Amino acid sequence: MLTAYENSVLSLLQAPSSPVPLVPTATIDQYINTARGQVAGQGKCIRQYATLILATGVRTYPFSAVTFAAGTQGILGPNDARMIWYLVASGQKLIVPEPFEWFAQYRLNNPVPSSGPPTEWAQLGQGQLGTLFFDPLPDFPYVCPLDVECAPSLLVDNNSPEAIPPLWQDAVPFYAAWLALMQLQRQADADMMMKRFQELMSRARQAATSDVLPDNFEQTPDLTLGNKLGAAGRGG
Repeated sequence: MLTAYENSVLSLLQAPSSPVPLVPTATIDQYINTARGQVAGQGKCIRQYATLILATGVRTYPFSAVTFAAGTQGILGPNDARMIWYLVASGQKLIVPEPFEWFAQYRLNNPVPSSGPPTEWAQLGQGQLGTLFFDPLPDFPYVCPLDVECAPSLLVDNNSPEAIPPLWQDAVPFYAAWLALMQLQRQADADMMMKRFQELMSRARQAATSDVLPDNFEQTPDLTLGNKLGAAGRGG
């Protein structure tokens, strides 16, 4: 996969007749991995079911404590958490997400915190340095399944697994080319690559989103925006 990305980026940067690469391959590889991180972050396209084990009396957990199922490949770690549950004998119960500001005012602002099964959680740290807070303080080592959006691990050769889904892979070379052209101070060409990147990211989200649930993901256009803005319909 890395070679395919390299060839795509090179084809965007220079004419086939040019004998000398404008950018060294090692630098292109850096741009490719940076682009992959941005694609995963903006597209929120690497979704995984993961696990976090809460320790008795411990409220805060870094994303590094989140684990993935055996055999999971190509994942560097979570970028953010979407949903969290805890396991019970016959299934699992949802832990309600809250904004951290609300959580700080109504849950952390307590000199004598209660303990029990977790009912609410909030995220403070961002990206791969994310941190999760739980309330009440766990009274038991609860096993918590999580729905997380993840960052991809680095591609170092063609044997490195690629976790970015195919629909979003098309956008990677254009972001990498944008980085290269910005470094070369070719602003107009860089702007064209960024525009193409944004188009491909939008197309990937549209293609991956079910027609029967068109607003299932945050990046899809708001179908009610016209009504919210008071846009008038066509006259009869």
